[in-house]
Amino acid sequence: MSRPPILMLHHVEPGPLDPPPLHLNSYLTRADFAGFLDDLAARGLRTLTCAEAFQPNPPRRSVVLTFDDGCRCFRDHAFPELQARGMTATLYVVSGALGGTNHWDRAAGERTEELLGADDLRTLATAGIEIASHSRHHRDLPACSDAELAEEIAGSRADLEALLGAPPQTFCYPYGHVDERTHAAARAAGYGAAVSIHAQPGARPGDPWAWPRLILNPGESRFERRLKLSGLYPLWSRLPRLGILRRLRGRR
Repeated sequence: MSRPPILMLHHVEPGPLDPPPLHLNSYLTRADFAGFLDDLAARGLRTLTCAEAFQPNPPRRSVVLTFDDGCRCFRDHAFPELQARGMTATLYVVSGALGGTNHWDRAAGERTEELLGADDLRTLATAGIEIASHSRHHRDLPACSDAELAEEIAGSRADLEALLGAPPQTFCYPYGHVDERTHAAARAAGYGAAVSIHAQPGARPGDPWAWPRLILNPGESRFERRLKLSGLYPLWSRLPRLGILRRLRGRR
């Protein structure tokens, strides 16, 4: 069955940032994000949540926007742009860190980002944003023991059900890392689907519990983004292009 393209984002912030981020590709400016949404609207593309995309016969000419980690910048900068256009998204949150900070990134030297708390998530859910699971502590799941794996995947689902009154329907593997054990644990926990990242070893097109997402990067050309929206990007990314893609980036 054909599914809409599922795109992956982390942060939408007005620039410049101080301190600057270590991983620049995780940050879109608010203006860039707004321009991307305008392009979706101009092309007649409808946004779905991830849960909606995995229902039978999802609408044609649609796209899914997913945001990892549940940072405050989603509430402050991404959500207002979505709401102004009647669009939606899926927010993958780390249930054991609500109201805290991105400690997993800070350990690797990244800038500190504040995470949304319980009240914010309830408000966003009421406004039509899918609040879904990104594990309990953002651990590298294939490295976890069986007990730790259950805590991260099933435990996070229980946390969010207690918070929102209904269990989350989809799961997002931290770092996109998925293997047979984590795949089986996501299914056993009751999720209807789970997402990884394009080109990660365990990601499998067509597998609802290892679905690859395409990263929406800053500095991409409209051509490259439209390839991602068309479903042709995975094929394009495997072709030798002799630097063509690098030259296309930055052309709007």
